[in-house]
Amino acid sequence: MTQILSTETVEQEHHWLNYEYEEAQVKIDLSDMVLEHLVDELVSFLNDKNMQKCGSFMDQDDNEDKEPRVQELIDEPDFA
Repeated sequence: MTQILSTETVEQEHHWLNYEYEEAQVKIDLSDMVLEHLVDELVSFLNDKNMQKCGSFMDQDDNEDKEPRVQELIDEPDFA
């Protein structure tokens, strides 16, 4: 009886443990975590750059209003 159960267990194990699904799910979860980290890092980087840019415009305009001028923040394309 034990041998029959052992054989049946080995034969049916692939139905109980779907490793392909688990492996795919771990890869998806890991890639989502990496993407989230990269997006957070990019947002932080862009915020820092924006603050530096605004700060440099504010330093140049000490005798004017403290708000940076919108036209100076936008890079206008040069059309020939």
